Amino acid sequence: MNGENKPTDAVFKGGNNAATYLIILGIAALMLFLGISGMLKERIDLSEGFEGGFEKGDYYSGVPECGLDTAYLDLSHSINGIKVAHEYFYIITNEDMTSAISVRAGKDFAKNFNEEYENTGKVKVTGKIRELPREAEDSLASMVIEGKRAGIEIDGYYYIDTKSGMLNIIKIAVGAINVAIAILFAVSSSIKRKAFENGERKLTTPAGTIAAFLLIVAGIGIIYLMLMSF
Repeated sequence: MNGENKPTDAVFKGGNNAATYLIILGIAALMLFLGISGMLKERIDLSEGFEGGFEKGDYYSGVPECGLDTAYLDLSHSINGIKVAHEYFYIITNEDMTSAISVRAGKDFAKNFNEEYENTGKVKVTGKIRELPREAEDSLASMVIEGKRAGIEIDGYYYIDTKSGMLNIIKIAVGAINVAIAILFAVSSSIKRKAFENGERKLTTPAGTIAAFLLIVAGIGIIYLMLMSF
């Protein structure tokens, strides 16, 4: 019949608009840039930081001669009452213990230092200088004052983030995943369009299902980065 509408006469609405791709690829570009630039940034010797001061955003690397044998803060993060991440803050110093700075490291970091504060484990510290979170500043305030009385200059504003390398890897992974999501969305849209032109309607495709799963993975990665980076 001349007045009968064919499936191919309707407008295809199963694709993703340009804004969706721009957002996904924009996040991908940002994550890849931050992760790769962080991995490639020059590492300054730790001793230079102790001597001349640490600069925010720079990366430092070296073996601290001394440090406290316990964490001064265990900062936990929760989502809907469920603990999802921990941050442990420690203190490291130069050899004569006149200059000190906080370090965010793993739970067992303090085991590298003995009761005389010596780095018996010869652990190496590598990471980016970040601003201390408010909770760490508050916990450190009294130690900064006591340190000055004892001739020890403790940095009360910055810390070395030994998690920087891992966070850079996560950023690169999130960026790569977002590129894959954009490609899978395009493939899924193409499959749906071809099916539509043949008079079929596909609500889902294998590519779309994989893309949805990767969206969840990328979302978890971004949430973790937000918790651990800001």
